[in-house]
Amino acid sequence: MLAEYLRRLRRTAGLSYGELAVRSNCSAAHLKRAASGRTLPAHPVMLAYVGGCTGDSRHRLYTELIYGRAVRAVEQAKRDFRRSGVRPDLQSVEDVAGLSQALRNAWAQGGRPESRTLALSSRWLPRSTAHAITTGRVPRDLRQYVAFLQACGIDDESLAPWFRAWFKVFGRLSARDAATTLETLGASYDALYTYLVVYLEEASPSEEDRQRLVDIMQEIAWESDWTVTPPDVAQLIGHAPRP
Repeated sequence: MLAEYLRRLRRTAGLSYGELAVRSNCSAAHLKRAASGRTLPAHPVMLAYVGGCTGDSRHRLYTELIYGRAVRAVEQAKRDFRRSGVRPDLQSVEDVAGLSQALRNAWAQGGRPESRTLALSSRWLPRSTAHAITTGRVPRDLRQYVAFLQACGIDDESLAPWFRAWFKVFGRLSARDAATTLETLGASYDALYTYLVVYLEEASPSEEDRQRLVDIMQEIAWESDWTVTPPDVAQLIGHAPRP
């Protein structure tokens, strides 16, 4: 689509590649390659091509839009090519090494995205941390753990076995730490709800601590744009009477 639009601009301008090279101050070979559709042109070459064809800013804005789509398509194609068919085996995770391997398998299954791409998905996932996870480190911060999994394409409703594996390796959190994590996880309703359910199953906190966690979840729900209403949180967990 990008290449076709570039070719159309040149034809409309009535320019040969030699003439366009003079007007754009870019070699004819680079311009031909940009419009070939075989490779993604460098951004400066694309801008030079459009500027040489027309001075209309609308054409430049539209080309920028198409260029952005082309960049994302190329990145997705690279990820698909690198995608692994090996599924993480969370049932066999017993220690940090096993969880690290599962994380790296999730990353490979997600197409081995670059660290900078992973880091862009969440404020909790610095680029250095993302790189460290892909090379064998397991984060002890649950927010970074969840952010990495989400960046690798693990949907929120599939996080339950990942939470169980994390608790198995690092131990159950105290009710206080669980509450702090719940308040700062900053994830979607499905991710938070899954975390809460798994924690309640794994840790068996006191009724007072259990209710505190449910109250936090309800408070978060009130302040969010979730479609679920806060009382539903307690009902779904089974610790509040139905009206």
